[in-house]
Amino acid sequence: MIDLSLFTDKEAVELILGFYTFTLGFWDDELDRIPEAKKFVDLGLTCPDEDYPELKKPNEQGYELLHEYIKKMSDDFIKNIETNGIEQKQDDVNKWFLDNLKLNTIEDAEDIASYICGNLYHYGYKTHKCSSLRKGKFYWFEKI
Repeated sequence: MIDLSLFTDKEAVELILGFYTFTLGFWDDELDRIPEAKKFVDLGLTCPDEDYPELKKPNEQGYELLHEYIKKMSDDFIKNIETNGIEQKQDDVNKWFLDNLKLNTIEDAEDIASYICGNLYHYGYKTHKCSSLRKGKFYWFEKI
C-alpha cells in the first residue's frame, strides 16, 4: 500500500514537475534548497542517473509513489470536468489547480495543469488546447 500522506499535494507537485519535466530529476546541489526532493532521496526513492550520477531520478518505488499522486490529481480533476463541463478556460483550469492543490504560485499551477491535462489520456480523456478570438485560450476535454 502506497502512503500518500508522505507528501502534501504542493510537495507532490514540486516532485512531479522536477521528475517528469525540465531536467527529469534533481541535482545533488539542489537538494538543500528543495526539502521535498531531499526527503524523497532520503526515503530511498531515487537512484543516480547512469550518465550523470549527481542527478537523482526516481527508482521503481519512487515512480510508483509519484504515479499515485498523479492518479489522485487526475481523478480529482476529472470530477471537475464532469462538474464544470468539457470546455474550460485555461485560466480557470490553472486557478482550479492553484486552489485545490494549495500551490504558492500561478506558474506552478500552469505547469502542473499542463502536465496533468496532457496526461489525461491515461484516464479516459483526450485534452485539446484551443484558442479563439471570442473565447480566448481554453481546454476542450473529450472522453475516449
